[in-house]
Amino acid sequence: MKTMNVIIYGTIRDIEQHFFTSFTNLNIISNYFNKVFIIIFENDSSDKTRNLLTQWQNTPYKNVIKHVIFKNDLDSLYPLRA
Repeated sequence: MKTMNVIIYGTIRDIEQHFFTSFTNLNIISNYFNKVFIIIFENDSSDKTRNLLTQWQNTPYKNVIKHVIFKNDLDSLYPLRA
């Protein structure tokens, strides 16, 4: 797999408590690939998830390109979403 490239996409909200574990796992997974493009979509977090995500995005990691999308007020647009 070390010669392969991969895209990882995820959506998050209010994961401050689990942030370190989740993003450490992303770093571990990234070691198995040539290039990794990680896209994270965050919306409407009420904890420190956004701050942690911004710090993560600004910290370079080997072969990883990071892209974070922040959105607000999706709760009001889609109140019944899962």
